[in-house]
Amino acid sequence: MAEQRGSVSLKSFTKWPFKDDFEIRVEQGQVVWAKCKFCSVILRETYINEAKRRGLKGKALSGTVSYSDGVTYIHRTNFAKHVGDAKSLHSWAKNRVGG
Repeated sequence: MAEQRGSVSLKSFTKWPFKDDFEIRVEQGQVVWAKCKFCSVILRETYINEAKRRGLKGKALSGTVSYSDGVTYIHRTNFAKHVGDAKSLHSWAKNRVGG
């Protein structure tokens, strides 16, 4: 299966309220890769254990937490889902790291 790619312009990305939570790679004015600054520094086992404790399923438990490794599918709704609210796994990681 081919890698799914998506992009958004850097100009649009910089308007997102959660933009500072991600490292990005830009090519020709488009954000083509992003990685969560907070989730990526938490040990995978610790992250997965916290996901299990919260009753989460899917990618969080598969060992392939994509925002920890970097993604090429760049869309605001997906990033907003990752960031979530104050009770999200992302917020837990951000608080743990001290962000």
